[in-house]
Amino acid sequence: MLAGVREVGDEAIHERFAEVLAPVRDELLERLTPREGDRFLDLNAFEGNPEYLPFDDDSFDVVLSTFAFIWAPDHANVASELARVVPAGGRLGFTAWKPNPKLGELYRRISEEPLEGRESTEWGREDHVEDMLGEDFELDFEDGTLWLDGESGEDLWQIFSHTSPPVVSLLRRLDDERSEEFHRAFVELFESYRRDDRLRAPRRYRMTLGRRR
Repeated sequence: MLAGVREVGDEAIHERFAEVLAPVRDELLERLTPREGDRFLDLNAFEGNPEYLPFDDDSFDVVLSTFAFIWAPDHANVASELARVVPAGGRLGFTAWKPNPKLGELYRRISEEPLEGRESTEWGREDHVEDMLGEDFELDFEDGTLWLDGESGEDLWQIFSHTSPPVVSLLRRLDDERSEEFHRAFVELFESYRRDDRLRAPRRYRMTLGRRR
């Protein structure tokens, strides 16, 4: 699936996840400034493979991705497809997570196997994005922080255990005992961000804005 978040589960959880990402999407839209008549593609809403987009050349004036195509394993194919469907002067905006040392340490404690989607944070590196897209797009970069607000660590676990590709893929490989260990450790980590009756955890990302040459 496109963003790795189309797992079978409670629709309300996916709606909650969309709410969590909404501030980032709103910022992207503000920066991209879609105009009336622009042909617009939101890759978060598209069911398919970003490595092989089912659209004609030069199909979209604006393309947006909020942590969506970053999970596709073939970065070069994704970059080629983005350049193909955006005409000269078209705009591209996307976000990618930057590495989270605490989460990385937690994943390594639970499993020594490589995480699915571990290369996704490469889209948060300027040099990698320049290598992938710099020939076809004029690029600008900005750093941002998404604050994950929740009533509890369990609240965030319910969201990310259904919607985060690394978490979902890791759970598939673990037996029941290790899954529960992962569950407890994840909740404990995010509870460390508690302030009074709420918790607020920072998640750093990089925004890339491009204009097709």
